[in-house]
Amino acid sequence: MPFSLYNTVWADSYDRDFTDIFAIQSDIAQKVASTLSAQLSPKERTDIGEKPTNNLDAYDLYLQAKQLLETNYWTSSQNSEKEIYSRIISLLQEVTQKDSKFALAYCLLAKVHDMLYVDDIDRTPARRALGDAAVDEALRLRPDLAEVHLAMAFHLYYTYRDFEKARVQIAIAAQALPNNAEVLELTALIDRAQGRWEESTAGLEKATILDPRSVEPLGYLGENYASLRRYRDQRKILDRLIELSPNEPINPVLKAISVFNEKADVKGVLASFEALPSSIKDDSLKTAGRAFFAICARDFAGAEDIISKSPNEEIYLFRGALVPRQIYTLWVEFLQGNHPTMEQFGAAREQLYRKVEADPSNPFSMTALAFADISLGRNEEGIEEGQRALKLRPISEDAETSPVIATEIAMVYAMANQLDAAFEQLDVLVKVPCALLTYGYLKTCPGWDPLRKDPRFDKLLAELAPRD
Repeated sequence: MPFSLYNTVWADSYDRDFTDIFAIQSDIAQKVASTLSAQLSPKERTDIGEKPTNNLDAYDLYLQAKQLLETNYWTSSQNSEKEIYSRIISLLQEVTQKDSKFALAYCLLAKVHDMLYVDDIDRTPARRALGDAAVDEALRLRPDLAEVHLAMAFHLYYTYRDFEKARVQIAIAAQALPNNAEVLELTALIDRAQGRWEESTAGLEKATILDPRSVEPLGYLGENYASLRRYRDQRKILDRLIELSPNEPINPVLKAISVFNEKADVKGVLASFEALPSSIKDDSLKTAGRAFFAICARDFAGAEDIISKSPNEEIYLFRGALVPRQIYTLWVEFLQGNHPTMEQFGAAREQLYRKVEADPSNPFSMTALAFADISLGRNEEGIEEGQRALKLRPISEDAETSPVIATEIAMVYAMANQLDAAFEQLDVLVKVPCALLTYGYLKTCPGWDPLRKDPRFDKLLAELAPRD
């Protein structure tokens, strides 16, 4: 909607009491529809006039929780993420105490539980059950509400990876929410998981037009461009995100990583990390990123220093897996040509193994265990774990995350000197969308060193090299 239209509508005076806020919202929606000459269906007219709750205190708390979630969605600090989610949950619990029939509050509560689960902050059956309970309660209260079906679709997509059931719920929501940005966004996420990259990208591009000031669809669109290796388009999206959130320090880092992926500019990435405020530089995700790019710069001592000074007991190893920080140190030791032992790292390996046992369906933790075992000289166990990770998330079932996992397993093969297996994997991955297999990663990461003397490696580099 043009900004001038907002100005025109809001220029009208509303002299009624603020407690009649829902009536004011309804009037504004009616005037916007009239100004646009939009033909509203009977249900849409009913929806415009409907109050989400009769309790204004509950509504105010709900809006606080919603704003906090939207602000945190592309947060800079993973350290504070759990605390923020806990705060949102507390707000929403207070909301439902004030109005136990406020269905949208349960929808938002389900989403928070889903994010705690999918971000590996609390990936437990208990957390998933809390999401189940919240979305089921919303559905019990308002089976007729489109937003409830959208929340159910989100829950099915993220925590169960059940794309077809999620599509059924999206179809129900879309009947009442045509051209809704969230409907388009979630449909696009499922499309890319199912390998429909063209449809996914088009859907996200449309969502960013319908909701141009929302960072969420822009962030996902940037991810699509990165997976498609359209780095210049990705950086245009990051420029828009920087414009929308000028105080968000992670977006310049993401832009530097995009340049690294395209052109192998390690110094630029390291400089962008150093420019981060000290308050977020040492969180678990930034620690992992700083250590990784130090490794790509062959600054192993620097990487070990970053890891050893981290205040976090767990940091991310590649994508999706929080691991004991000693596991990262173990990998760095191996990359330097050292021979780490169970005496040194056995306790950390056992801690990671218990995490895999607790959630054997998580391919990211399984992949991390494969790296640990290869680094400890347990090649047979590491290869077996890598193959199990691939079976947990095959490309036929998830075209977005499976290639990332497969790239990591290709490195497992390389580290175990199984060169043919590594090249066989990479030959497939270089031809499909993949956020991890990039020119910069292949060019600089020492994990690929066992492959570098083979002429097949130069051919792969040439396929990924920048075109100008």
